[in-house]
Amino acid sequence: MRKQPWHPSNNSATRKSWNRRKHARLPLCLLLFFGLLILSVPASAATPRPAPPRHQLDIAFDLHSHRLIGTSRIIIPAQTPVTISLANLEIMQFDLDGVTLQTAEQVVLPPALQDQHVAIRFHTTYAGNQADTLNGLIDPSGIALTGLWHPRLDTPCRYALTAAIPKEFAAISEAEEISDTVAGNIRTVRFLFEHPLPSLNFVAGPYVVEEEPIGPGQTLYSYFFAEDRELAAGYRKKTIEYLKRYQELVGPYPYKRFSIVEN
Repeated sequence: MRKQPWHPSNNSATRKSWNRRKHARLPLCLLLFFGLLILSVPASAATPRPAPPRHQLDIAFDLHSHRLIGTSRIIIPAQTPVTISLANLEIMQFDLDGVTLQTAEQVVLPPALQDQHVAIRFHTTYAGNQADTLNGLIDPSGIALTGLWHPRLDTPCRYALTAAIPKEFAAISEAEEISDTVAGNIRTVRFLFEHPLPSLNFVAGPYVVEEEPIGPGQTLYSYFFAEDRELAAGYRKKTIEYLKRYQELVGPYPYKRFSIVEN
C-alpha cells in the first residue's frame, strides 16, 4: 500500500475543461485543497459539542456513461435529529436500521434513543453540459465533483471516502490520510479526515504530482496536467508565500497537507 498526496477544499465552483482534444484551450484554472482555514480555539474555551455523525462513502465510476455509483453508510449518534438531502441523486435503496424506506429529496430523521444506522445506494450522472459542469464532470479524461453529488446531512460529519478510479489517475479529496492500492486497471484510493465537514469534494485525473515540504510534518502538493507541468513550481512558490502571510496573521497552519490542483 502506497501513501499518496492528499487534501481538503475551498468549494470553489469552476468550469471544467478536461478533454483538451475536444475543447479549445482555456486559461489555467485551479482548485486549492487544504485543511479548512479555521482559527484554532483553546480546549478550555471551546464549547463542548455532541459527537458528529460518521459518513462512509464508497464510489465507483462508469466514465463513458458519465455515471457515478455510490454507497453511503451513516452512523447518527443517539439524540441527534438530522435531515438527509438526496437532491440530484437517483436512490436505489435507502435503509434505516435494516428497514427499507421510501424516500423523497429530503429525509427527516427525528432523534432516537440509540445510534441510528443509514445505508443508501445511489447513482447520478454528469454528462458534461454547461449546467452539469457547475456541479460536476465525469468523463474518460477526468472527474470533478463539487456540488450535490452525494447524500448530505444538515450537520457536519466525519467522512471517510473510498474511490475506485482508473489506475493512471491520481485523486484528491478532503483528507489528512490517503492510501491506495492497484489491482488490474483499477486504483482504489482511501481518504480519511477526522475533522467534521458539511460535504466532500472529489477530483481525479491523469495528473503529474509533485511535492515539497512547507513545515514540520507538512507538505505542499501540486497536481498539474502534463502539458502544464512547467507551471507547477511557480504556483508552489506563490502558495508558500501566501501560507507564510497567512501564518503571520492567524497562527500556524494546522493541517498536514495543502494542494494546488489544476482543474
